[in-house]
Amino acid sequence: MGGGHISSHRGQAAIEYLITYGWAILIIVAALGMLYFYVGVPMSIQPNTCDFVVGVSCSNYNVAMVSGSKSTANVSLMMENPQYYPIKDPVMTVSISGKNYTAACSPAFVNPGATFVCASNILDNFGSHLKANVYISEYNCGLSKYGEFNGTCADPPMQIYKGLLYDTFNKNITVLPTRIAVVPQTQTLAVGSDEYVNSSFDFVGVPTPSVTLNYTLNNTDARFQNGKGFTGSSEVASDRLYALHSGTVEVTVSYDGYSANAIITIS
Repeated sequence: MGGGHISSHRGQAAIEYLITYGWAILIIVAALGMLYFYVGVPMSIQPNTCDFVVGVSCSNYNVAMVSGSKSTANVSLMMENPQYYPIKDPVMTVSISGKNYTAACSPAFVNPGATFVCASNILDNFGSHLKANVYISEYNCGLSKYGEFNGTCADPPMQIYKGLLYDTFNKNITVLPTRIAVVPQTQTLAVGSDEYVNSSFDFVGVPTPSVTLNYTLNNTDARFQNGKGFTGSSEVASDRLYALHSGTVEVTVSYDGYSANAIITIS
């Protein structure tokens, strides 16, 4: 009977041993699994993103091959100034594989809440995934020792903001131009009537919503209702043009350093 008691005790001890160290083994396995997911898993299952913590924000981005090139890619960012003050002369630097690629952004003066576009060509040596540090350097008009004056700022200090860019890279896609389009580029309008002038803003070839385009004229014989149009969900901006006299009017639609023209014949 004594032997049976010892056997039962040993069995219970074995069970307690498995329970105690089983949890430890499960924790180690879970930790290894998380380490593999966050470190060893290919970037193809990580979400594509363009993210800045402070200073500026990334509204949109695009990575594509430069047309006609087999070794050069293009990185384009649409950035927003979320500060309460303007920024001046923004510059983008893309840092990847120990190399830095720098390019000026447009426009050179960015009001609070306005957007600006940065684009730089880089060597295609990163394979099927792009993982890069992105730096936006700009002059902070809010900290200018002379203060902001008439849309400019004097001797402002420079600030640099760091962001991260992750993208699944498709070499079969080539970068398209960033531009404004006015359709049609030639129109006819009767004296005393009004007509909508439609336009759109394409960021690297993609029509972009939630952008305000400015409308101006070279002739006081006609006028716009608002002087601006908003690309809403339709991705088309419109403003109503009213003609007072016959003649020819040139319409200019502009946004962040980009512009397009249309000729309106009034008869």
